[in-house]
Amino acid sequence: MAEACKTLKKYRNTPVWVVEDHNDALYYIYRAIGSHHLPLHGVTMVHLDSHPDMLIPWKMPADTVFNREELFNTLSIENWILPAAYAGHLDCVVWVKPPWAEQIQEQTVSFYIGKHRTSGTIRVSSTESYFLSEALYAPESQLENKRLITLHVLTLSESSHTTHDNTEPEVKRTRKDHQTELDAEKQDGTAQNYPSKSTDPLNCGKCTNDGVQHRFEECIPEDFDVANRKILIEILTSVRNSSATILDIDLDFFSTQNPFQDLFTDEQFDIIRKLYNFERPGSTDVDALLAYTEGRQQLLEQLEDICTDLQNGTDIKDIKCDSNRKELLSTLLRSMRETFQENLDFELIHLAGCTCDDTELPHHVSSQEEISNLTVAMETMLSCLPRPTLVTIARSSDDDYCPKSQVESIQKKVLECLESLYGNIDVQLEYLQ
Repeated sequence: MAEACKTLKKYRNTPVWVVEDHNDALYYIYRAIGSHHLPLHGVTMVHLDSHPDMLIPWKMPADTVFNREELFNTLSIENWILPAAYAGHLDCVVWVKPPWAEQIQEQTVSFYIGKHRTSGTIRVSSTESYFLSEALYAPESQLENKRLITLHVLTLSESSHTTHDNTEPEVKRTRKDHQTELDAEKQDGTAQNYPSKSTDPLNCGKCTNDGVQHRFEECIPEDFDVANRKILIEILTSVRNSSATILDIDLDFFSTQNPFQDLFTDEQFDIIRKLYNFERPGSTDVDALLAYTEGRQQLLEQLEDICTDLQNGTDIKDIKCDSNRKELLSTLLRSMRETFQENLDFELIHLAGCTCDDTELPHHVSSQEEISNLTVAMETMLSCLPRPTLVTIARSSDDDYCPKSQVESIQKKVLECLESLYGNIDVQLEYLQ
């Protein structure tokens, strides 16, 4: 790993790519791999978001990940991270979530991702509800070309931030001192734009290989309050041992909406939940999980076909399904015709239904104070980590996950935070192109 890092190119200024749709971030990650700024394997992604974004395109052949253009045309905002893990680029994902995000609970877990021997699609060995509800589970024994991926899930709350005073945290002050050195070096063209190990806060004298966990604890400000400090230490260890790090930020981390709540009435959404009802299997036995996954896949395929038929004009009486489901569909259609008039979009029903498992999509429109406090908490956490190779930022406002009325101010705060941490940054507003 160390040898691979020595051959990597260094950016003069840390690039920050700002995109609208989150899956577009993967294009710039792949471009950095192609230009040898990121290694081909062993990258860690630190992902701040109200959503995990770790689903997988359900019917996509696994080998699609090796055809870049086809892959980019297949991905969407909820399923762009794990295909890159299956391709071998990512082996660790750190999901830093706000307290209102509950789709995966706080933990550190490792699982396999691979090509399913029967379907040829990408599946995972994780039994998390997040994956089971989408019928993405397969036991390790059924996976080919499998790769082990580690997932850290950490909650960062707006009360986590340290109190501002006239004394900066040591790690942040170290960064600024190092940036001053870099600025001086740039004048004679000798800058490398990457913290050397002698000045990296996680490689300071108190963060040596002896007693790593204890010394990583010392690198975290004492008044930095996170729900699970043990996971934060595990994250620091993983990031430190990684070939390179990507920092990925979705602006809906700071304030988020569930756009389906505004599209459907409470009555309509309740019917959709019943149609797509998910109850976690009562047994963790492999055979029971496989039987459940097969049944769940059949249900989702049936509901997708029903929505397609209805969109194509098929009358409800000609839809083939059990009587209970047909009754629910009839009630939903009557209600939606009153709400949507002639603009019925049955694909939206299926998209909304696929979000219904044993947790809800997060919905929390933050106050300005909450946003400011979360920004400070993020800055404190990032000040403990080495400088990332590159940063990707998703606005997520066109699809209404990040409130349009707040996205510009949040983006401004985040960019100011990154500049404070990393000095000169090269910001590319790709969403304007």
